Amino acid sequence: MFAQNNLNQTLSESFESRGIPSLILPGKELVVPALRRALEVNQSNRPAYIEFLCSQFPIYGDWVGR
Repeated sequence: MFAQNNLNQTLSESFESRGIPSLILPGKELVVPALRRALEVNQSNRPAYIEFLCSQFPIYGDWVGR
């Protein structure tokens, strides 16, 4: 896989820095447009990366042991 030079860099930023179009989706209203954009990119035989944010904050179960 890819090594990250900056520990604060998101996975999307890592892909973008390698020339792969990437999007971070903070809201569900952006999913369909992002998928359309990714499919457009794929038509030119290039990869695209989409990162879905399912929770704004980490939510852990009781098994984490705080």
